[in-house]
Amino acid sequence: ARERALEVQRRFDDEVGPAVRTVVFSGLVHELGYMCEVFTKGQPALKRALYRATLPLVKPLIAQGNGVNPPNIARAEARTQQALEEAARLIGPSGQIVGEAFSVADLTVAALLAPLASLVHPDMARPAEVPPRMAELYARYEKHAAIQWVCEQYAKHRPTPREK
Repeated sequence: ARERALEVQRRFDDEVGPAVRTVVFSGLVHELGYMCEVFTKGQPALKRALYRATLPLVKPLIAQGNGVNPPNIARAEARTQQALEEAARLIGPSGQIVGEAFSVADLTVAALLAPLASLVHPDMARPAEVPPRMAELYARYEKHAAIQWVCEQYAKHRPTPREK
C-alpha cells in the first residue's frame, strides 16, 4: 500500500500539478486584480498594493513560468481532465485512494486538484468577487466527482486555524 501511495504521489506531482497550475494561471494572467486577491489574502495593505502594482510588469514571466501558451494550455486541460477521471477511479470504498486511511496519495491528489475546487476552508476560500473568466473555469470542474471528493477531504482532514 505504501509503494502504491508513493507511486500515485509521484505521478500526480510530476504530471498533474503542472497541468492544473497551467489551467488555473491561463485564467489568472488575464485577471490581475483577482490574482492579487488570491495571493495576498490576509496580507497587510502595503504588501497587497505593492504586489498589485508589480503584477503588470511580471505578467509575462508569470505566464511563461506556468506554461501559459495556447498549445500547452490545450495539453494541460486534457491532462487535467484525465487526472480528474483517474482520481475518481482511484477512490476506493473507504473514500480514500489507497487503503482505509488518509495517506500521502490522498494528500497529494487533493492538494493538486484543490485549485479547481470551491473549498470552504478559511485558508483556501476564494475571494468573494470571482471574475467571469475565472467563474467559467471553476464551473467547468466543480461538479466532477473528483472535485467533490477534494472538498470532502479538506473538510475531513484539514483543521481550521481554530482547530490547530
